[in-house]
Amino acid sequence: MKNMFKKAVAICLCGMLVIPTAGVTQAKKPKQKKLKVNSSVASKVIDIKGETRLSVKGIKTSKLKFKSLNKKVATVNKKGIVTGKKKGKVKIKVTAKKRKPGVIKITVKDLKPTALNVKQKTLKIAKGKKAKLNTKVAPGGVYCPLSFSSSNADIATVDKAGVVKGKADGEAQIEVKTKEKNKAGEFLTKTVKVVVGKGKPDDGKFVDGTWFGTGKRSYYYEANGPDIVKIDAEGGKVKDVAEIKKTEDSEYDYGREKLFDWVKGKDDKEVDEMLQKLIKRLQGGPQPLDTVTGATETAVGNLSAIQNAIHRSKKYSKDNKEQNINYIDFVKRPSAAQFYGDSGKTFKLDDTVMKVAFKDGTTKDVKYNDLEANGVNVSPKHGSPLPAIGSEGLIHFTVEDSLIDMPTRYQVQKEKKPAWATKIVITFKDATKHEIDLNKNDFIYNYKFDREIDKTEIFYGDRKLADGTTTIPLQWDLDISKAELPEDATHWGFKYYRLVLEPAEDNSNIKKLFVDEASLKREYKVGDELNYDNVNITATTEKGTEKHFTNWNDCSTFGITANLAKGYKFTDADAGEKELTFSYKNQDNTEVSVTVKLMIKNVDKNIPAKILMTSNEQEPYVKTIDISDEDQTKFKNDGSIVLQGITLPKKYEANWSTAFTYKVLNNSGLELNIKADIKTEVKANILRIHILDFPLQDEQFGRIMFRPKFVD
Repeated sequence: MKNMFKKAVAICLCGMLVIPTAGVTQAKKPKQKKLKVNSSVASKVIDIKGETRLSVKGIKTSKLKFKSLNKKVATVNKKGIVTGKKKGKVKIKVTAKKRKPGVIKITVKDLKPTALNVKQKTLKIAKGKKAKLNTKVAPGGVYCPLSFSSSNADIATVDKAGVVKGKADGEAQIEVKTKEKNKAGEFLTKTVKVVVGKGKPDDGKFVDGTWFGTGKRSYYYEANGPDIVKIDAEGGKVKDVAEIKKTEDSEYDYGREKLFDWVKGKDDKEVDEMLQKLIKRLQGGPQPLDTVTGATETAVGNLSAIQNAIHRSKKYSKDNKEQNINYIDFVKRPSAAQFYGDSGKTFKLDDTVMKVAFKDGTTKDVKYNDLEANGVNVSPKHGSPLPAIGSEGLIHFTVEDSLIDMPTRYQVQKEKKPAWATKIVITFKDATKHEIDLNKNDFIYNYKFDREIDKTEIFYGDRKLADGTTTIPLQWDLDISKAELPEDATHWGFKYYRLVLEPAEDNSNIKKLFVDEASLKREYKVGDELNYDNVNITATTEKGTEKHFTNWNDCSTFGITANLAKGYKFTDADAGEKELTFSYKNQDNTEVSVTVKLMIKNVDKNIPAKILMTSNEQEPYVKTIDISDEDQTKFKNDGSIVLQGITLPKKYEANWSTAFTYKVLNNSGLELNIKADIKTEVKANILRIHILDFPLQDEQFGRIMFRPKFVD
């Protein structure tokens, strides 16, 4: 019965659900959904030149169209990548078929990197394999390109995209560094350990004997090649170092000798550590090459040559293979300009001549065709295909057994009808001139100067092409790229020339001393000790050569003396102006000097004891404020006090900052010199009185502050 009842109900319900179709209208089309646009940068804030990628969930980017509504602030490409142009806000419109357009707001700011992250702490790869470093710079959207460098390119190399390639079994360090500074003005760095193969190989022992070394870099490397040294090893340490070839000028002789002295008694690990420290110093930032950096480059060049000699020793201990060549050097470099045209598309190196120094003590000038037979390999070789026009690179002359790599630079140019600048004219401060004849093979020229240089110019015949510019000490750059070509020429053989200066040996008398007063503390208090450790002094010779000394140790080593000893303690008798004189006596007993005036202040006389406030009225109201002994002591120690409990009549509350004049007296009743333009911070109701003869650091002065209370 129950089942029969359920069936009856079901039949009735079915009947009720029958709906006639006649006269019923069609259903409306569903509404189009609005596109919801997402940004790869969650904050939707990007940097000038920074980027964010836009997307819509469930729709391929290729099906979307993007449009910037303000291209001056930011642009967007067909892949949905938004690039900031200048500070501001911009709307990006995104459209797709059968969907309502979506809009996303992007803000462009001037961002600074806050953090650098590298996913890999240690990277393990096989020899010949590649792996990319996973890097990220915060905040998202910041424009911050990175640089990558390897501590040992023989073990692992890294390209500008952060792709690491294993070259040989061993370990190396890859440094990742931001090219933009953070808010503190610092570059951010991370270091990744790279292990190729099974890790650090047995690279042999530093064994006794005489070993030659070829440097990997130097200040004048491109023009003069590497430094070459000879070392004597004993007991796994450097016993002695001798210079075979130096590439820097005589200004660096003193530093070079100090480096050689330091190396004596050091083992291979100590040399390696020092070299890495120096290289890291050079990688501290994109600053112009100054004298300090130049000295560091010199140290790196010489130390890398010593390291190379040690590596040769360790290699021999491992493979026992005779190293028949001590060193190589260029007699004639291959042409720096390599031409790509109808007449040829290959390297032309056959005019190269090299000096080869053999183990038996003999040397020989070897032409290109005989280099290989004498143990010197070349890469790329003569006749090998040239890379694309505009390419620059290095040609390597190597001796594998002796771990020698002697590179030289080249430019690939289109072969047409080149014209070549013919001379560089140097004009000195004394109006005399010197001409350097130019050839078709070199664009870098060295010149030993003995006088102060006023300007440089480059010529084609008698026609001036351009003036030289100098932004780096000891270097002039000459750009003729925009100079008018001769009638029958289609391009300049070299567009850019470089003049590298090397101070000539200058033993002429010192005629002038100059003190950089910014490097010298000039204001002292009674009881202070005189300190000129960091003084910068320039000595100018009669020939115009400038010798720069950046600390007192270097000054005194050169022979400069001072009339006041370092550490001299100033007394009451010194109060006021006192002269500090630096002198130098030439070999002919003539003497030059320069005097700097110091200010010695007796601050005890400038400690405030009483303040007189006088109202600017016909019948003035006088307020006397006595400063306690405790506050006087605090002022002497800290240079600043805050007075409490100062009261003034209520009637002055509205204009007290202008209603009074002030006098400050010491304990002897002497009026002190106070700041003339006394200012008040009205909102804070604070008066500040500066004691001008009580000096503090950073050009600040002693200060009294108080907040008066107004009473009836």
